[in-house]
Amino acid sequence: MGNAAFWRVTPSGSPRAEVMIRTAQRLKEQGWTQAEAAKQLGITQPRVSRLIKGKVGNFSLDMLLTLAARAGLHPELRLSA
Repeated sequence: MGNAAFWRVTPSGSPRAEVMIRTAQRLKEQGWTQAEAAKQLGITQPRVSRLIKGKVGNFSLDMLLTLAARAGLHPELRLSA
């Protein structure tokens, strides 16, 4: 899948947590400092810190998907019955 990221929304899983984890992993792979990541993502350094620490409640799913895309991931959200 390359840089593609895929998350299946299920009742037992948290899509926000999954997106957050993968985005934080991507930031680590890039080797960016929190300040560099903030600049690349278009958010503040304290917000990057909350992202890396897994503070899921501080981010909407929409914002996390936006940040994942800005980090170079290609998120795809699928809903199934």
